[in-house]
Amino acid sequence: MKFQLPYGRALLEAELPPHLAADLLEPPQVPAADDPLALVGAALANPLGGARLEDFRGAASVGVAGNDKTRPVPIHLLLPPLLDALAAAGISRQAVTLLVAVGLH
Repeated sequence: MKFQLPYGRALLEAELPPHLAADLLEPPQVPAADDPLALVGAALANPLGGARLEDFRGAASVGVAGNDKTRPVPIHLLLPPLLDALAAAGISRQAVTLLVAVGLH
């Protein structure tokens, strides 16, 4: 079985011997959002799981975890609306701690 793996901005080709059974699992392709900020706003207004940011009004502290720059996450589109929503829920910027996930990948 031949397959390709993303590596940096390129692809690495690999091949498994025929006697090894393997399945290639790939995530579905999702088209880019026409208005990503609107989607972020909608997600903040209607979070999964039922808890809303307003439920944490007056919290002494909040931790926000995000990926490091090696992951293709548009933090520049996610973080400002989140910080604004926290402020609207009465949580000051000084109460927010940002955590960068720099896992062992």
